[in-house]
Amino acid sequence: MLKKAGSYIALAVLAVFVLGGTTTKASATYQDRHMRIMNRASSTVDHLYISNAAEEEWGPDQLGNDQFIAPDHYRDFNVDDGTDHCLYDFKAILHDSREVETHKVNVCKADTWTISDAK
Repeated sequence: MLKKAGSYIALAVLAVFVLGGTTTKASATYQDRHMRIMNRASSTVDHLYISNAAEEEWGPDQLGNDQFIAPDHYRDFNVDDGTDHCLYDFKAILHDSREVETHKVNVCKADTWTISDAK
């Protein structure tokens, strides 16, 4: 009986070690890449582009054809593209044709990108 109990304890310790190691590794490499896009401009955001800073081209319009971000409103986006990169470029095209761009935003540390009328 003692031999069996020792085997069960060894298996339990091994399971804790294996599962604990997996959990620790996942938490060490996981970065939250959710961003709140806040529109503080006087015009509606009609188009929003978010792209990994390493990419040459902008990705697809995150708002699609019939969505927008009204002044003093926000939308939340998951900008994780699966590459584990943290630096992203943001571009908003406003209803009045102005464009606002910010490059190399660290989305692993920042949680908000604010669009405003200030230049």
